[in-house]
Amino acid sequence: MARFNMELRSDTHVWERHPLSACCVVEARIETAIALADLLKSHAEQIWRNECWRVDITDSDGCILYAVHIKVEEAAAIMSTSVVPPERADLTLWAVPTTPSRRPLP
Repeated sequence: MARFNMELRSDTHVWERHPLSACCVVEARIETAIALADLLKSHAEQIWRNECWRVDITDSDGCILYAVHIKVEEAAAIMSTSVVPPERADLTLWAVPTTPSRRPLP
């Protein structure tokens, strides 16, 4: 049985559990950081969905030792524009927010 596990989860359930080969907490943190980098690279499009991703490091009893939260939230500046996927950019007009100091282009 692995001494440490990395769990990809939401607030309510564990999606995936991966045993870590680390023999101490420091190694478990490093191994998890490397795995997180790979996770972000392989799921680059999904992280922008306004969801919270959580990765926990647990011990063999399931006790959470560390929790890493990754959350993307849209700021007010982007909420007023239309974000268009590149494959549809030629079919959709971009919305430009108008303020007293900025006028829309003709």
